[in-house]
Amino acid sequence: VSESPIWLERQKHLNERREKDQISLLRIFKRDMIGVTIHTSILLTGFMFSYHSTTFWYPTYLRQSHFQPFWYLIALNLGGIFGAMTWGRVAETKVGRRGSATIAALIGILSIPLYLMTTQPFNIFAGAVFMGFGGAGMWGVIPSYLTERFPTAARGVGPGFAYHIGAAFGSFTPTLIGALKD
Repeated sequence: VSESPIWLERQKHLNERREKDQISLLRIFKRDMIGVTIHTSILLTGFMFSYHSTTFWYPTYLRQSHFQPFWYLIALNLGGIFGAMTWGRVAETKVGRRGSATIAALIGILSIPLYLMTTQPFNIFAGAVFMGFGGAGMWGVIPSYLTERFPTAARGVGPGFAYHIGAAFGSFTPTLIGALKD
């Protein structure tokens, strides 16, 4: 497999300047990158919080509301699959990454009444589809958004670091919601 043209150009640039790439983990904490590292880590924490808050307790909520969760979870996940494909593609248009994620999040927010505040099976089903399409589907934007935020030298570690920081902090969401529920 031949090297990527971007990587080859980067190597040429470094050779001309007689420099070497820094270890990428250290690179994301340098003065010019720390803001991006913090911002993307906070953003991914918010995404994780959003995702866990709309999915983790949902089967329990449905059972307590006397609904069998299976078909509603299928609806939620199918909405998420089609949403991720849609919002990932929309992110490549004039709407951009931020616009795509914002529209998807707004759809998730607007679907809350159907998702949680009704007793009609069809409405709950529609709410699950829309919540999946917007709330879970907004994840379709994340891969391209994260990789473009970091320079080539940190393109592997930057997105991975931000994602895992978000996952670490977001992992408290189910516990927090469970505590608020009681």
